[in-house]
Amino acid sequence: MKCTSPIVLIGMPASGKSTLGKALADEIHLPFEDTDDWLEQDLGMKLEDFLLAHGREAFSKREGLCLQHRQPQLSVIATGGSAVYSPQAVKHLRGERGVIVYLSIALKSLEQRLPDFEGRGTVRSKGQNLASLYRERTPLYESLLDLRFEVAEGEDLPSSVQRLIKELESHE
Repeated sequence: MKCTSPIVLIGMPASGKSTLGKALADEIHLPFEDTDDWLEQDLGMKLEDFLLAHGREAFSKREGLCLQHRQPQLSVIATGGSAVYSPQAVKHLRGERGVIVYLSIALKSLEQRLPDFEGRGTVRSKGQNLASLYRERTPLYESLLDLRFEVAEGEDLPSSVQRLIKELESHE
């Protein structure tokens, strides 16, 4: 696959954005970038620490600003699960010709992947559980996608990467 524009991965926490993104980037010989790393660098602290100290609204605002100040690059970009709260920033990352790929995963699979959801530093309302966060974010992810990629339960990483490459080629 010859890629000429950014590939931006969006989806719930633990949907595989970083894992699949790194493997995809290696396979198609592009740099891999993680927006959580950008944000930590900009904040000068761990994301969880900022979230605890300043709350959801401040976190989302800073995340959106951080993403909008980056120039779209030819790379595979894994966004934080909460980037969807800044839709213009996500669209900005793909540039004019990039593709936003929504890693769609079943709630049941997420529950298995996130057994300690309550202890994870996830941007959510106070007391919000995984199921309600999933219901809140799913329409937001769907409103941004150029391509939906169904995360298949039990599929190994190399097979997922090859399937994603085929779907990206079909999308072009």
